[in-house]
Amino acid sequence: VAHEVNNQMTAVLGFGEFVLRALGPDHPQAPDQRQVLLAADRAARVTQQLLAFTRQQINQPRVIELGELADRLRPVLQQLLGSDKELEITPTRPRRRVNADPMHVEQVLINLVANARDATGTDGRVTISVEDAEVSEAPVAGQSSSMAPGPYVVLTVADSGTGIDADTIARIFEPFFTTKPVGQGTGLGLSMVYGIVKQHGGYIWAQSHPGQGTAMRLYWPAVPSLQTPGLEAPDGETVSEVSRPQKATTILVVEDEPAVRQLAVRSLESAGFTVLEAADGKAALDVIHAGQRVPDLLLTDAVMPRLGGRELGETAAALEPDLPVLFISGYAGDDVVLRRLVPEGAAFLQKPFTPTQLVRSVTRLLARRERRADGKRSAS
Repeated sequence: VAHEVNNQMTAVLGFGEFVLRALGPDHPQAPDQRQVLLAADRAARVTQQLLAFTRQQINQPRVIELGELADRLRPVLQQLLGSDKELEITPTRPRRRVNADPMHVEQVLINLVANARDATGTDGRVTISVEDAEVSEAPVAGQSSSMAPGPYVVLTVADSGTGIDADTIARIFEPFFTTKPVGQGTGLGLSMVYGIVKQHGGYIWAQSHPGQGTAMRLYWPAVPSLQTPGLEAPDGETVSEVSRPQKATTILVVEDEPAVRQLAVRSLESAGFTVLEAADGKAALDVIHAGQRVPDLLLTDAVMPRLGGRELGETAAALEPDLPVLFISGYAGDDVVLRRLVPEGAAFLQKPFTPTQLVRSVTRLLARRERRADGKRSAS
């Protein structure tokens, strides 16, 4: 179900964005088209929230520092919270890092701050703090279940709001459970947070009493100290901030869903790339052999008839070892499906995506290849 919905929502969001661009901001129907895109985006987010609760999202972790990530997200969180409430991110700088998907952590923070906003009145305060913690064999104080012993980084989002009674706390992570009026909440926000934390091997507890605010405490397993020197820089560039290779760049798009393939081709051609296309892996190999050269980047769906994306990528890599490959798919679940379909650590873009997101992912991957090539030339 997720695969089919994600494929179709990719087409809706992508071609809807093209229509909005063509109309222009001053067209009388531009507001109508924006509402279409907002509705489509909300439908796509519901699918992602369900996948997150069942721990079926694609997880692309790297070593990150939670405090730095929260601080970078401050403008977004403050805008979400509103000007009538105060956001405080404590300056605590823990020594430990965690191995987590930055986009998923951002989803967690956005959902927790949104919930805190709804529970907090004017002049309220939301505080985000990060600290190191060591868990022994004993249960964590005040909790009914024990945690695996070891080092953790604790991310806490606390508010000065109305608080939650014990009966509600017992159910807040259930999917579709909500205390909000009909039409104001899906009941998937906290269940998504729960799923993301559990997918990363962590734990989450809510601490609250009526009239005393709420604190969500998230325990993320810390990485061994030997891994911290390999800390990766945040990947937050926009398309305009990433240097595009100067030479003409050819991209081969391989996708068996016609609407998604047309969307990808049009998006990349609009960005100035030369684009070849194929409906499956076998057809893609025919395109490569007919052109007597391997493209500069391969964009391929993970699941296709005749020849899948992973097999296509491996065959193309035999012809060009440094060929960048960006996998796309409407399927989800690295623990269930994708570990057999996409190589571990491969570049991956989850459907649904917009034309802007596609171009950004392609541009980053090409820029990464150029940096590696420059490094090799300097070393030689």
